Amino acid sequence: MKLGIISGSHRSHSNSGKVGDFFYSLERTKKTFKHTEHFHLGNLDIPIWDESIWNEAKDPKWHKWNLISQSLMSIDAFIIVVPEWGGMVPPKLKNLLLLCSDNELAHKPALLVSISAGNGGTFCISELRSSGYKNNKICFIPEHLILHNIEKDGNINISSQLSDRMEYCINVLHGYAYYLKAFVEEYTSDSYRPYQSGTAVYDDLMLTEGSHYKVARGGSFTRFRDLCRTRRRHGRYNSPLYIMGFRMAENLDRYSAVTSLHHNF
Repeated sequence: MKLGIISGSHRSHSNSGKVGDFFYSLERTKKTFKHTEHFHLGNLDIPIWDESIWNEAKDPKWHKWNLISQSLMSIDAFIIVVPEWGGMVPPKLKNLLLLCSDNELAHKPALLVSISAGNGGTFCISELRSSGYKNNKICFIPEHLILHNIEKDGNINISSQLSDRMEYCINVLHGYAYYLKAFVEEYTSDSYRPYQSGTAVYDDLMLTEGSHYKVARGGSFTRFRDLCRTRRRHGRYNSPLYIMGFRMAENLDRYSAVTSLHHNF
């Protein structure tokens, strides 16, 4: 899976960029995501949005944006580092969110990280949550980070406790990215039969396939959207052309499972 880090400052050598670089350098980032790309908005020449983007083939100023757009399309999850300028989101980041359509950000999870040289940082989080997803359909996850007093002696000030919290948020973001990916339809471990306290229903599936029939879930974009929900359960149609996947799993003893969970989070 691929992570995209967006540093929202206009400045080339900004604290936002330094925080983005810190996320990039974390061992947790390298272990959790296979690839990571950092978008420094201060170093990118992105045109201001106007109606000519709808005729981008005729206007050469959008050629550079098309390259950035292609890179954004390849990303599975985002970390957006945003400085609070006068209680607001920097215009260049707002412009990026305006330029993005369904293609670049839609239904991809994003972790919001606001930074402030003082005690600010809350207003830009509220602004993005209230309107930053409009039209581009990005999914801001419930977790976010607000980094107060980020600057110290000309560099960023990140404590070990804060670094641990950042690693935790990376794990959460990866979880959202994993479950928002379009899965192939896959078998579950359950057979088609009633729960222990339930009543058997002898419908057409039970009569034709019997209780050995395995329940499936998911379906990616090869099914109607109702079947794409991870909680939706259905079954395989008996046909050689029907695509079906499965998930590999490994049993762990209780001690190993708890140790692994503590290590990952």
